[in-house]
Amino acid sequence: MNDVTINWNRSGEAPKRIAMHDGALTVGRSQHCAIRLQGWGIAKEHAIIFQIDHQYYIRDLGALGGVKVNGTRIGEFGPLSPRDRIQIGSYLLQLSAASSKGIPEVSHRGNEGPKDLGLQATGIADHGHIADDKPIHLASKPKETRTERDLTVNAPLRPPSSQIESELLRDAREHRQGEQASDCTFTRAQQLAKQVSWLRAAAFTELDRQGRRAGEHQLSKLEEELRSICLSLLSTEEGRREDLAALTESEKLMLIQATIDECLGLGPIQGLMNDPGISEVMVNGPDAIYIERAGCLYRAHFHFSSEQSLRHVAERIAVQAGRRLDLAAPTLDARLADGSRVNIVLPPLALRGTHITIRKFSQKLKSLSDLVSLGGASPTLASFLAWAVKHRLNLLVAGGTGSGKTTLLNMLAREIDPGHRVITIEDAAELQFDHPHCVSLESRLAGHEGLGAVSIRDLLRNALRMRPDRIVIGECRGGEALDLLQALNTGHGGSMSTIHANSPRDALSRLEVLTLLAGLDLPVEAVRAQIASAFHLVIQTNRFADGQRRISSISEISGLEGGQYRMQDLFCLSMNSLTHAPHYRTSVNTPSCLEASHGSMNIPWIEHFVSNDSRFMGSESLNAVQAGAQLVDQRSNEHADAQVAASIRDSRIAA
Repeated sequence: MNDVTINWNRSGEAPKRIAMHDGALTVGRSQHCAIRLQGWGIAKEHAIIFQIDHQYYIRDLGALGGVKVNGTRIGEFGPLSPRDRIQIGSYLLQLSAASSKGIPEVSHRGNEGPKDLGLQATGIADHGHIADDKPIHLASKPKETRTERDLTVNAPLRPPSSQIESELLRDAREHRQGEQASDCTFTRAQQLAKQVSWLRAAAFTELDRQGRRAGEHQLSKLEEELRSICLSLLSTEEGRREDLAALTESEKLMLIQATIDECLGLGPIQGLMNDPGISEVMVNGPDAIYIERAGCLYRAHFHFSSEQSLRHVAERIAVQAGRRLDLAAPTLDARLADGSRVNIVLPPLALRGTHITIRKFSQKLKSLSDLVSLGGASPTLASFLAWAVKHRLNLLVAGGTGSGKTTLLNMLAREIDPGHRVITIEDAAELQFDHPHCVSLESRLAGHEGLGAVSIRDLLRNALRMRPDRIVIGECRGGEALDLLQALNTGHGGSMSTIHANSPRDALSRLEVLTLLAGLDLPVEAVRAQIASAFHLVIQTNRFADGQRRISSISEISGLEGGQYRMQDLFCLSMNSLTHAPHYRTSVNTPSCLEASHGSMNIPWIEHFVSNDSRFMGSESLNAVQAGAQLVDQRSNEHADAQVAASIRDSRIAA
């Protein structure tokens, strides 16, 4: 592809072009970019177009808005052809021959266009042709590279002030048109929301007219009946409403599905819940929906039809969870049928409408081997954790909000011996692990009369009478910490819990505070002694800037020394491995828990887990592990032979 140019435009603006050369062209809103775009969704350096073997490629530079080619978001794409449509924000870019007419060519020094007005890139107009409009900004004709002196000497005379004013007015008018085009997607979303609201009301009216109730049918049968009613209503109203008559068949099907989701599901966020790549959905009122994908937040370009529609979805969640949600109890913590955690806040506590926050638990992270494969831990660390669970060490998982504490607790629980009886206690049941002998208990809030509340502390006291081998508490956040310490110090080894903290020492300090919340006037020294005796390991999790969740450290508690906790970091994440496979620095000293189980060791303690972590490694690393195990056995045999030879020599000398 020789003599190639790149054309770009958005609705309301005249198209522009720039000639490709042997180097690369940067796309973004910075003045140093060769292709300078404007708008909210455009990064300073958004993408780069480069040439390899006379073929052209485009690469996303990690911008929030991303780059789409032919409607699909890409990281890198190529080779490009004139048929490929590149979407960046509200702009459309295409390759073409260099002989395009009527399109101003932009110098490689950058586009001197108007300043960024903060337009939100929510949509892009679909242009099938390139308009022959006049250029907006003065630009020289395509020529060879010229020096700064040539540009100064050959510069045209300054146009009269009337011409400058007319160009400024034209710029302002075209920017207003661009702003209207950028709001096109939002307008379509508003129109869809109104149509869904009308179709929903009409469908329920038709059900009432037929004398049927929604609760009388199974969900699948009710969905089919609603679909047929919606199709009938659309065909009837097509001749009366112009907005419905203009819909295509695919748009009608989308409208019907959106209506069914609002009637029976979670409304416009139902599709987000079905997307496995989304980890969190946040609804900040009917007009603002945000999602978390790969640890980064994005705004979704659709919304609920009204606050009433959003309130119906919130109430439906509360009914399915068996919880109370009204003005007397305006907050709710519950779980959905798929195990997702949901929090709801109603007005007037939420000033901008009903707020719903749904945290989805990853279906890819079910075991420690999955954690290793996704880069959340090393095989050696996973092998050590599996050993700790098997040998019934008490574990405390600490971390910040969204750092993966509950997910890690699920993975650890899967390593529990199937012959043990496990009792889980939570505010909202979120732990999901396949265990043949597991009893799940869930706390309960007070009823309308203010009676009937059952706290985690009450459930924990009762669980001690249920013959538990292990106790798993979803999260320590109150006075139940004291009862947990009592249970762990009275023969319930192998128990686990989570706590919010920024470091292992902070976790123990916060556990002290929670213990004192039980209302007993206990001395701090006694509380610390209980904690040091109860827990063996503190596992710290963190969510890093790239969105990756990893185990950052494992610390052992080996008692008290001078009234302070005696701790050592067994594993500590190396900071230079944040962008690669995790690498951990390990302690030189043998852990006390390992010495209590295996006695004194003739080899470094970490080699015991390096030689036993094959179940957490891929086939590529398995050979290396086996070779390491053979080396460890060889060292042990050599050490044993040396001891035998020394004893024989000593006996001969004595004789």
